[in-house]
Amino acid sequence: MARPRNTESDAAILADASDTLREGGYDALVVDDLARRVGVAKTTVYRRWPTKNHLVAGAIASWRGETPVPGGGSLEDDLVVLVSDLAEFVDPAPMRRMIAELVAAAVREPELRPHVDALWRERRDALGRLLGAGSGVADQLLGAVFYRAIVSHEPLDGEFAAALVRSTLAGARPQ
Repeated sequence: MARPRNTESDAAILADASDTLREGGYDALVVDDLARRVGVAKTTVYRRWPTKNHLVAGAIASWRGETPVPGGGSLEDDLVVLVSDLAEFVDPAPMRRMIAELVAAAVREPELRPHVDALWRERRDALGRLLGAGSGVADQLLGAVFYRAIVSHEPLDGEFAAALVRSTLAGARPQ
């Protein structure tokens, strides 16, 4: 009979991975070093997260707070709340790099893709609920945020979020 999983070990591994990622970024996370610091065998880590990228995705998932549930404002105001929340989440430089690493890893390792997709699904679904299913506007908004985070490295502030929402909604309206 298999031994039950130790949830304390899981929490300690994710906490150490999170600290390491926040302090040193993606390259600073070395599974052998993490296992030694936490006091577990590296096989314990790999049984739970088969690759470093799975562990990074798990750590990032543990950082997610509740997705804001805007309501009562205009569509534009509600969208700005959601886009600003995402922009704030992905803005710190270490996070920008980890996102780029995870996106690249998900292309190389198809089994990782669902884990990476899950990191953004809740926010994308919230945007979709506001905009209506199949509108494509949610992807336009998310795409612009990730483009800035990964490619252009331009600011991801509230001013950007508001301007993005305004311009995207203006382009989505029938002429």
